[in-house]
Amino acid sequence: MEGDGMALYRVFCAQYSIARGLLATCSQNPCMVGTPGKATSSPSILCLPEPPKKPMQPFIRFAIHHQADVRRAFPDVPRSAIKEKVMEMWNNLSNDERQYWSKEYEKEKVDYDMRYSEYLKTVTPRDLEVMKRVKDQEARKKARRVQARVRKEQQAIEGKPKAPGNAFFLFMMRQDSGGLKRKDFLFEVGKMWKCLPEEERRAYHEEAERLKEQYVMDLAAWEDKMAKAGRLDLIRPQQQLLYKLFETKHQPLEHQTLE
Repeated sequence: MEGDGMALYRVFCAQYSIARGLLATCSQNPCMVGTPGKATSSPSILCLPEPPKKPMQPFIRFAIHHQADVRRAFPDVPRSAIKEKVMEMWNNLSNDERQYWSKEYEKEKVDYDMRYSEYLKTVTPRDLEVMKRVKDQEARKKARRVQARVRKEQQAIEGKPKAPGNAFFLFMMRQDSGGLKRKDFLFEVGKMWKCLPEEERRAYHEEAERLKEQYVMDLAAWEDKMAKAGRLDLIRPQQQLLYKLFETKHQPLEHQTLE
């Protein structure tokens, strides 16, 4: 018990240290404290007035208007394919049809230009420079998230094996929720898992280990298949490096770059 108490004490100290650091940061910049679950814009982070929103481009208006219909028509198609279908619809529009979507944009653009001119009077060039840096950082983060999502969709299309759960996950998946909410169900399953006899719990651990070993073999075979198909972008970064090193090592001498 003494060892458990010391471990809990160390966890508490670590969490307290993190919380104290966050409080200190937020006290220096109160604008960093945003609404939970709500994205915070760069002007808000910097305690600057919000600039007027740019009007949506004609294609974006068209895409938003038709995206729901396309999703209903193709419920099993991934997001990337939905965008391609909407783009195809846009490309097939006549000039007159596109003009319909451009008129609203042009009208809002005039109003935006006027409001943005007024906005520039409320900020300094230094404010704009800092805001641009923060906005660029946010854009890079968003691009990475989008890239990761698209990569995950492509992996699913190519049949990437799914990682098995641990012993507790296997146990949980075999329990009946009984209509409980997710939070309540997890709480009840947690209590059941703690009360589970050691032999039964060991059986779940052994099964999870077997599934993990099979997953490792399946994943290696799948990554080898992707590498041979030229889809190194879909496999793990460390495996990408190994395949690239292997290709460099085994290519003809005349194609290798001598340092």
